[in-house]
Amino acid sequence: FALLTGKKQRPAVHQVSIPTASRMAQNMRLQEASALRERAQLKRIVLSYERREAEEDHRQMYRDAPQRSVIPGATFIGRPSARRRTHVPEKTANAHPF
Repeated sequence: FALLTGKKQRPAVHQVSIPTASRMAQNMRLQEASALRERAQLKRIVLSYERREAEEDHRQMYRDAPQRSVIPGATFIGRPSARRRTHVPEKTANAHPF
């Protein structure tokens, strides 16, 4: 363990040996283990929140996207397909029929 001693202007750190069987050492280990469990729990909470947010964003993206037909080549009534917009040349009086 490290012991911080001294005044405000010149603190000093001294290494102190404490038996592992002492109450102080056992309490420190329990506190460290508790802090690790708490950090792991907070990490799980944050990650699950972020995962739920990402899933909701993904669902929202599909809700806002225009609906497409599940049948290949089928189009919705009233919605012209971009593939069908082709240029058809006008017939002229000088055009030859061959």
